[in-house]
Amino acid sequence: MRDTIELNKDVVINHKHQSASTRLILTYIFALASSVVGFLIVVIFSGLLQPDEWGVFSVAKRSATIIATIAIFGVTDSISRYIPLQRARESDNADYFGTNATYIIIRSSCAVTVVWLLGVYVLSVTNLTDGSLLIALVSATVFYLALMWHEFLSGFLRAEGFIGHFNVMRVMGQSMQLLFGLLILFLFGASANKVILGSALGIGVVVAVAAFILWRLGITVYRKRYVNREIRKEISTYGIPRMIMIMFEMLIISLSLLLLGFVGKPYEAGLFAISMHFIAIMVLFFKPIAFVMLPEFSKLHGMQDTGGIENKLQILIQGWLYIITFSIVIILSFLDVIFDLLFKVEYAGATGFIKILLIGMIPFSFYLTTYSYINAILKRPYGLYILLIGIVVNIVLFFILVTLLGGIGSAVATAVSMVVVGSLMVLLLLKNQPRVFRAIHVFDFIICILPLAGILIASYFVYDIILLIGIAILFLGLHLYLLKKREIAWFALIEKRFFAWKMATKK
Repeated sequence: MRDTIELNKDVVINHKHQSASTRLILTYIFALASSVVGFLIVVIFSGLLQPDEWGVFSVAKRSATIIATIAIFGVTDSISRYIPLQRARESDNADYFGTNATYIIIRSSCAVTVVWLLGVYVLSVTNLTDGSLLIALVSATVFYLALMWHEFLSGFLRAEGFIGHFNVMRVMGQSMQLLFGLLILFLFGASANKVILGSALGIGVVVAVAAFILWRLGITVYRKRYVNREIRKEISTYGIPRMIMIMFEMLIISLSLLLLGFVGKPYEAGLFAISMHFIAIMVLFFKPIAFVMLPEFSKLHGMQDTGGIENKLQILIQGWLYIITFSIVIILSFLDVIFDLLFKVEYAGATGFIKILLIGMIPFSFYLTTYSYINAILKRPYGLYILLIGIVVNIVLFFILVTLLGGIGSAVATAVSMVVVGSLMVLLLLKNQPRVFRAIHVFDFIICILPLAGILIASYFVYDIILLIGIAILFLGLHLYLLKKREIAWFALIEKRFFAWKMATKK
């Protein structure tokens, strides 16, 4: 077996021959595949479980996912920064960062597990929720631990430069959840806690695979002699703010789901869970933008190239407007058809939740698109402040609107909180870049989206999905033609990059 340092030298050399755009496109494809499997989990498990059980499953699983995010302590982001940095310097310190990250994970998982179980006990003695959710939350302890180690070990592969392995582990995690969840369901019957345990078992298998891969690659995950307090402090200082930001982003979308579960409304929680996954697919369109643009804005800011920043930001926002419009039109056009095809009639009420959340997604997607610019130029974590305000708004409105409107009030509360987050980001952006919307030309925008309006209108009169897809393809072709004809800047840029990437892959 090659030693760790020599192995990672080879990794760095090999990755010099693979462009960042190629790695990003492959990562995006695998992320899309993971989301598709995640959506299959929603469709299949919601169909096999009773509506109340599906709601309990969704609340317990989402709670465990957020707890896993907290327990990771942001160390996956830390090692993704520090390990490649040390490898590039050909320093042995990379192994120190890996070891101390593992040390933090072990200690944090023990502490978080105790707090988690204590919280479940408090819920049980205060009768804040029913017994079915309590049982599912206890089962979710195993799920959270498995998910935490899956995310951490996969993050280790990413930090060491094995992006392909990282992407495969990502898809495997979702696939094994589906496979083992179904296995347990058919062997032992349909209940929320059993499916959660099956999902945890599936992730556990992937954790074992990831650990084996790391061992075969000769990557040091833990060595006692490398334990160092100062390095742990550096890892935590970098990782904790990022952990909080990820947690807040998750809560903005899913807080109402959790609250519905904990106030004894599992059926409404199930409806919200289905609608939340439609919104999560839209988030996938915008999250990679921040991944790409943060280092780009940071570089321009370091060069004090204000003109370059302004130009890129204007084109970015122009692209946001066209993408969000396209996304909403496509979802609304196919929503009823997809729902009738994939979900039981008991979940038909979720379409109302989705339509309300889509309103909030318009400004929230603006936040997702532009916060990389704010993070690059400002030292203070304004994104955290904005998300915190949104979460507070969500909590206050939830208890007011659910009392007045029932379960649909939870969707309204979430949508309003998303509007607040997006609006605050607009104000913050205008303060730093007053001309940020300059690249948006109203006439061009109207001309280019007319074909999309045609798709939406057709969806009200055409009920055959095959015919509707054919009509949509024709209108989308016209939409792309108009984007090219009107010389829309963001589309021209994407077109140029795509052909450049295509030529590079041929070579």
